This record gives sequence, C-alpha cells and structure tokens, in this order.
Amino acid sequence: MSQPNQAPSFGPYNTLMCRPDQIASFPLNASISKEGLVVATDFYPYSNGPSTQTIFSIRNTASNFISLRVDYFLPSETLNIWINPPSGSSYYITTSISIRTGNESSRSTRIMNYFLTIGNWNRLIFEIVQAQPQGLEAGFSSARVWVNQTVTTRVFFGDLAAGDTTITDGDNAALDICGVFDSTSPNLVSSSLAGYFDILNFVWFQGARGLFTSTTGSIIEI
Repeated sequence: MSQPNQAPSFGPYNTLMCRPDQIASFPLNASISKEGLVVATDFYPYSNGPSTQTIFSIRNTASNFISLRVDYFLPSETLNIWINPPSGSSYYITTSISIRTGNESSRSTRIMNYFLTIGNWNRLIFEIVQAQPQGLEAGFSSARVWVNQTVTTRVFFGDLAAGDTTITDGDNAALDICGVFDSTSPNLVSSSLAGYFDILNFVWFQGARGLFTSTTGSIIEI
C-alpha cells in the first residue's frame, strides 16, 4: 500500500478507518481488464464528512484519469456508481440504493425495558461488468449493487461500439480506497469526496464476473 500523504489508520479487527485527507492507494503496476470487476466489503457510515464520499475508485497512475467511483451520499444515505466515459460528460448510473444506518434491538427485563444498539455495518457488493463480450465491439455494460439482503435490478450503461467500455482506462491501474486522488490538492486527496467511514473485509476481482444467489444455503438469525 502507498499513500499520497497520510494513510488511514487501522482500528480493531484490522478495520480501515477512512477519514478526510487520507487515502489508501494500491498501485497494481500493471493493466487491469476493461471487462469489469466485482467488489465486496463491509461498510460502516458515520454522520460526519462531505455530502459525497467516495468508497473506492479506479485510477490510471500515469494520467490520473479516474474511470469509475463508488460514492456514498450522506444526506440521503444512498450509494451510486459514477462512470467517466472516454468522451462526453461523466454520469451516475441509476442504481441508487439505501444504506442501513443502524440496528436497534429491544430487550426487556423484570426491572426495565432498554434498547441495545448493534451498529450499522452493511455488507456491500458491486457487480460492474460487460453485458456482452467486448470483443464483439457492440453492446453495453451492466451494474448491480447489493446492500445486505437487498439487490438492485441490473442497470445498463455504456456503448462498446463507441469505445465506452465497462472500465474506460485500465492502464497503470491503481485501486484507491477512502477517497479520490487529486494532484492539485495539498494533501493529494479531494476534499469534496473525502471519506468518513470504516471498511472491513475488502476484496475485489477483475474481469467479466457474475454473481448468483444460492437458494440451498441456510440463514441463521441471531
């Protein structure tokens, strides 16, 4: 891991504590597939920080071009995916989905009733992949987002025929977590997209991947 100025601190259980003016940057020193990626992480939002907070982004370290971001919107407590095409304006795809802001479990005894706050960890999964093989040079991409047990419908975007691939620029790739790299900022981190949240168990897979929900597993409620 490298960092422009100061890396985020690690908390209990190796929780990455994302805070303003801090970023965790992972240069891969190689190109990544433009066919897409799947990312999963546990996410703990707070009521602090900018109104738009970037959870992770894909960046070309040579040009600092950012192909995509996943943003958390604090006022509405929702997520969305930002796409930066090779030409034209950047845009959000319409996969806005709400984040769980906390669980509160009621308990009672013979003496009193009370509430136990469990917390507001959310399991997030992002599937951002080609919908048709990019070798055909025709078609588009798709995205789905899981928050805990809720999943969005597939949203389609891009234009493979116009070179608007799932990941616009996979060269000299870096995975940036906790914010967005900004070469013009004194801390090299965008102040308007800084993160104020914790993440845990971050994993990602590049390439054309697909997710499915098992119908044979068991769910145990605790």
